[in-house]
Amino acid sequence: DSLVWNGVNYTSSGIYNQTLTNVSGCDSVVTLDLGIIAVDTSVSYAISTSTLTAIATNATYQWLDCNNNNTPIVGETNQIFSPTSNGSYAVEVTQNGCTAISSCYTVNNLMSLSFNILDSIYCNGGLADIEAIASSGNAPYTYLWSNGTTGSNIYLSAGSYTCTVTDAFGFTFLDSIIITEPPIMTYTYNVNNSNIDFDVNGGTPSYFLELYGHSASQYYDSTYVVPHTFQNLPCDDYSFIISDNNNCTHPDNNNFTITIPVPFTNTITNNSPTLTSDVQGAIYQWLDCNNNNSPIAGETNQSYTASVNGDYAVEVTKSNCTDISTCESVNNVVINSNNEINYVLYPNPNDGSFTLERSFGNEQAEIIIYDLSGQSVFSDSWKSGRKKNIECNLSSGYYHMHIVTSNKVDEVREIVIH
Repeated sequence: DSLVWNGVNYTSSGIYNQTLTNVSGCDSVVTLDLGIIAVDTSVSYAISTSTLTAIATNATYQWLDCNNNNTPIVGETNQIFSPTSNGSYAVEVTQNGCTAISSCYTVNNLMSLSFNILDSIYCNGGLADIEAIASSGNAPYTYLWSNGTTGSNIYLSAGSYTCTVTDAFGFTFLDSIIITEPPIMTYTYNVNNSNIDFDVNGGTPSYFLELYGHSASQYYDSTYVVPHTFQNLPCDDYSFIISDNNNCTHPDNNNFTITIPVPFTNTITNNSPTLTSDVQGAIYQWLDCNNNNSPIAGETNQSYTASVNGDYAVEVTKSNCTDISTCESVNNVVINSNNEINYVLYPNPNDGSFTLERSFGNEQAEIIIYDLSGQSVFSDSWKSGRKKNIECNLSSGYYHMHIVTSNKVDEVREIVIH
């Protein structure tokens, strides 16, 4: 694209004259008719296909790597060049015996970024292990995440993130990834008498459910079937363990208590020396509070008549629940060591009409009859004499009769009325 003639550089076509003087001093005029053939080094860049095309035709081509001191790219001698990575490229064009090199053209849309999920989030609130992988750029790469973290390998909680990768020549590319997690595991329960209805949602089905009792009985049950009803449970405090198919557990595991309460009020009616449980239709065992709540042999009825003063309780079992009452005091049992007064009741059983006799004495006494619930259903005064006729007109059943003198129970008898 230029010509040097006699020390003069000509860069455009035209007719040029030069005066030449020989050694003898003679002058000659020389005319140069110069036609310069320019090599077209323009290049078109198709962004959509990331290709570079030399405009010159009927030429030979050699594509060059501008980022590597215009090093020829092996095998790239066609008019069209498709780079495999971002960078700056030029073409050396030889046409009509002339060679020229184009300007450098930058290709920056070839780099790509992919994500490899090394480990997903299995439990709500966990972290995923993510690897970003850049390609079609010029290594080494640097990575910057939208949460400010750098590096190709990162642990991420659930959410949306952007990663920007930069190659060795400063070209950048960014892409996004969404990290998901299972929903929070939730549970509901309902105490229905001696049953607990349990349901679990969230997490990753299926579920495993365990139930533990706190008492010495150490009740335990488990199931893979949810929702589930634990049935006929003893009255107790219970803890549970919930886990899902990924072995994720609920934070309430072993930290939350479900109570099945005693479904009755275990109280005692104290008609000393007769004590009567206020709970109907149950199983009873009377206890000696003064002897570490030891069971009193044979005393398994709703009512118990103490033979000695002391403190007594009753263990009641009903509806699969067992409860011990508070202790009640009996302090009016009279022990007649000399058998000073003996009482006779006849007939017994009877129809509500019967006679009481005492061996001697004329002291005033009170006669009180209680039903098995501990309620007083009849009373009369025995003012004097050794014999007393009673007309009580009571319904058929079992009753306890107390004979009280000087505010002390002197005698207790069981009456059967038919």
